[in-house]
Amino acid sequence: MYKGDLSNRPAPRLVFVWEGVLAHPLKGAESRISKYLRKGAWEKALSLHTTDSVMSHQLWRLAWNYDFGLDVATYLSQDPGFVDALRERLDAEDLPIGHVNGTDTLDLAGHRLIHVQRVFDNDERRTMMYGSKGRRVDDPRVFDPLY
Repeated sequence: MYKGDLSNRPAPRLVFVWEGVLAHPLKGAESRISKYLRKGAWEKALSLHTTDSVMSHQLWRLAWNYDFGLDVATYLSQDPGFVDALRERLDAEDLPIGHVNGTDTLDLAGHRLIHVQRVFDNDERRTMMYGSKGRRVDDPRVFDPLY
């Protein structure tokens, strides 16, 4: 809204990659996560991840103080059942996430990145796939999403 007029301009979106940025696997649980993903035991695979509390606070700060849409992408599985299970977990943890996307390449590429301002990932191999919109998150304690 500007001077009382409603705007039809979409809010810019920030995309956070689930694995490595918002959540981390438990120590030594990578093989069990892979096994559960192959079997379709989505909740068990997700239960072997811990949500980063610093990043959770960052998400709420962005949602509360700025006009950003916050989305989550995952490379673990693109199965709709896994995406639904991840969405339910994010809802249960009361995180302000709008969309959850599962992909194995970058389904966000091209036309889907139009309204995306930044994509935050910790994998340096994927960061370049996002072009100028990609940002690498090494340490969430020194992470500034507006930089």
